[in-house]
Amino acid sequence: LPPLVAALLAAGRPPETKKAEPGPTDTHPGYTLEAVLVHVGAASAGHYFAYIRAGEKWAEFNDEVVSFVEEEKVLAASGCDPTAGAVSKAKAPTAYLLFYRSRAAPAPAYTVAEAAAAKVRVLNEEIRVRKAAEDARHNALSLLIHSAFLPPTPLESLGRLTPLSAAESDVARAVGREAVRLRAWDAMCLVPLAPLSSGMGGPGETLGAALERVVGPAVARASLLELYAEEACPGEDFAPWVEGSIALRLLAFRALDDSFASPVFVTLPSPSSSCAELASKVEGLLGTPIALQGWVVFVGDEPKAFSPLALGEAPLSDAGLSHGSTLHVQGEGAEGAALQK
Repeated sequence: LPPLVAALLAAGRPPETKKAEPGPTDTHPGYTLEAVLVHVGAASAGHYFAYIRAGEKWAEFNDEVVSFVEEEKVLAASGCDPTAGAVSKAKAPTAYLLFYRSRAAPAPAYTVAEAAAAKVRVLNEEIRVRKAAEDARHNALSLLIHSAFLPPTPLESLGRLTPLSAAESDVARAVGREAVRLRAWDAMCLVPLAPLSSGMGGPGETLGAALERVVGPAVARASLLELYAEEACPGEDFAPWVEGSIALRLLAFRALDDSFASPVFVTLPSPSSSCAELASKVEGLLGTPIALQGWVVFVGDEPKAFSPLALGEAPLSDAGLSHGSTLHVQGEGAEGAALQK
């Protein structure tokens, strides 16, 4: 061995000394953690941001987004969660540079040059305006309101963040009714679906949240949404919604001018509901007594005539009816239409 190496080996390792415990001592008050630089990702790529103490709070500076966070989140930026898998650990925020300030030194008086402060204010305002525009685009809704009393009505005064109760009040005013219940619209079958107020939505639920819950996020984010404004029968409350309900379109024939009235929609609790139940609802909606009702249903291109009295408790399928079907109703009703043979 070279003489120098031999001498070092002969001398052996120096005796170990006990390391000083971190924290304040009798002669030093210790240090305060002031900032943490954090990396998220892998060694080859990732994202950087910082936690900086702001008085008694901590702020996260993440690109243009600045927000206050709990101190526990700052201290947890270690990437060493024993319960996390390898992938989660690789993506976990990891502190890689810590900044401490000696408590023995006076607290620094940070100042920002006015030119830099002015630039920051301009940038902040640009960010605020851009975010407000993005929020407005996200909140905007273009609606087409279907109803039994008006042609389809466009409405753009509502947003996704509008409370559902307020949205229903605004739609009621737009269609000239005292109160309506908003329902999803089946654009394929051209009939209403479930009410937006059905399900688990709370009293403060927004229109956007109700849409996502009832029709799903993909449909709810469409540029144009179609809804149905339902009016309760005179003197009655809105019927409770039953999951699995179906909707039919009623067209009442008017013999006075040989035409059909505007469509009226009826909801039945099940595809297996009876013709007698439908006939009762037709009487309530159109004012046509069951004994005077004549039904015409197109099965394919062929019209078929039915008597609800003869059908009785038979299921709707016996009359060729299912969700989205159109039922032509003939008979003497509230408008005095004569029964057509």
